Amino acid sequence: MERYVKHFGEETAMKESSQTEKRGIQGDRILMIFLAVILISTSIWTSIQFLQPSGVRENIDAMVQDCLGIISAAQKWQRSSKVVGGAERQGWSELSFDKLGYVDGVDTDLRVLTNSNARYTIRISQKGASFDLIAESRQGKMIIYRGVNSGIPPDPEIR
Repeated sequence: MERYVKHFGEETAMKESSQTEKRGIQGDRILMIFLAVILISTSIWTSIQFLQPSGVRENIDAMVQDCLGIISAAQKWQRSSKVVGGAERQGWSELSFDKLGYVDGVDTDLRVLTNSNARYTIRISQKGASFDLIAESRQGKMIIYRGVNSGIPPDPEIR
């Protein structure tokens, strides 16, 4: 009988220790799930924070590319012969988007163009020796090329 009691006592102790281990394992699992949720939510929040500025940066890059395309077309127009619709190096006073080949998104005064990236405005200097190109995005960012002429485009002013 001693054997049975001894054996029964060990069995009870073993059952209690296995239940304690199960509770410990369940506690560990809950802790791991909790930590995983925190880690995943932190990584999602961080990625959202990093993606927002890149959208603005991408828009600025697209605006700069549009501006450079407009400046290049304007310089080509200014060097072209009047026979083909150019200015024959006679200044910029007649410059407008329709003369550069832009049709869609051009305002009635022909010096304002709007596309998905921004609104572009051409401002001619008083003597027609140069022009400014101003790009305004829907997010409020501005890129200004001042004093554009037939040479290398000036560095843009980004606001």
